[in-house]
Amino acid sequence: MKTALIITVGSRDLQLPKNQFIKLFGEDDYKPLLDRRQNPYARRMADYLLSEPSRFDKAKAHLLFPIIKPCLDKLKSEGQIPERIILVVTDQPEEVGDFHYGDTVSSGQVLSKLLTAKYKIQAGAFKTFSVKENVNFLDSMYALFESRSTMSPFNELKSFDNVLLLNQGGIDAINFGLLFAAIKAYGKTLMQLCVDERTETCYEIGFVQQSLAQSERQKAKAFCERFAYSALETLELDTAIGTIGRYAAARLHFDFDAARTYLKELMAPQYITFVAGQIAQLSQVQEDDRALLKELYINAKIHYLQAAYVDFLLRFFRIIEELSRVSATNHIGLANYDNRNWDKDITRILSEPAHITLATHLANWKMGSRSLEFTKGTIGTFQAINHFYNDPMAEFIDKIIPLSQLRNESIGAHDFKPVSEALIGQGLAKKGLTIVDVFLKLDTYLNVTENPFDYINSQILSLVN
Repeated sequence: MKTALIITVGSRDLQLPKNQFIKLFGEDDYKPLLDRRQNPYARRMADYLLSEPSRFDKAKAHLLFPIIKPCLDKLKSEGQIPERIILVVTDQPEEVGDFHYGDTVSSGQVLSKLLTAKYKIQAGAFKTFSVKENVNFLDSMYALFESRSTMSPFNELKSFDNVLLLNQGGIDAINFGLLFAAIKAYGKTLMQLCVDERTETCYEIGFVQQSLAQSERQKAKAFCERFAYSALETLELDTAIGTIGRYAAARLHFDFDAARTYLKELMAPQYITFVAGQIAQLSQVQEDDRALLKELYINAKIHYLQAAYVDFLLRFFRIIEELSRVSATNHIGLANYDNRNWDKDITRILSEPAHITLATHLANWKMGSRSLEFTKGTIGTFQAINHFYNDPMAEFIDKIIPLSQLRNESIGAHDFKPVSEALIGQGLAKKGLTIVDVFLKLDTYLNVTENPFDYINSQILSLVN
């Protein structure tokens, strides 16, 4: 298991007590290191220790690192000394005044030397990343670390099994910007650490996992709202959620046999009612032509909501065809419709005395300037029959036929012309309709009071939450 550790280094992460410093080096050397509050500047203190090898050697046994020590002690006790440690330090230009002297770039160098020896960390394990500007702006820090996640030294951490983050020292904007960017970059391999300085203990905190879980929940909700069930496979969620998602996706593709198979995988008692209800719906859809048409209509509406307009038109063409066909075959008493036998069936029916007037009507019916080829089972033929019988849906179907014309000219049929919500609206507007009018009419005609996929979504989201 490869482990990496990222540490944000603040001014308190490296300390040499005043009395110990004076004892080792004298008070005259101590005073120039102080800020206006009489505390040593981090950069000046570290630079002093690095300026001569003997100074570091004298001081190393007395140097304190109160936040980092409990962390490394914990990892050492667990046999998990990191193979890569990245120290995030600040290194601003002198123009920022006192902030420049409070920077931790030199502290990082001291810590690298000190910790390598103390914890027997392998040579070359330490890398330093310096933040040089905008250190107090969270948006800038997030943008910086997000962009650098694909660059050295952070990019190599994506190959590690565990990425630990101790972002307790340093500046808040750096700490939080790094945390949010690291969650995005490393995901579930990231673990945030925290140190209680009073008890000198280090422990894991669950913010990263909570954040990832919340993100997964939000994605799942968005996918369900768009009926994008296949996308649920990309999330790390309960197995049952993936199974229900696969069931819903199969149902949307009209693969009812596969849908049943997925339902049978939901064996736990809490799914008995859900599975039984869904199987009953599938049985009705497969056994009842009107229920099948209703399923197709709901399916088409979903594709419209997804802005999948070509797929919407393909389904709507089939709806128009079926609406006109069912009405027409009912009027002429053709119980067992088969498109392959339509030529024989319609010829036989029109030869009957009861249908002589209908035969004359079809012979005189025009499709634009052309005569109707009523021996072909097409929407035009069915509509001619429906008009003869003054079918209440015939006029409405005429008004939505422009949708089938859009389909014919699209990549879903015979041409390469575009399809969009605007073009669908324009086509319907020529007939005095909107897509809302169409949906309201068909909702009523097919008795659609609810979308069964909304219930499926509620089951998924109940598991997600």
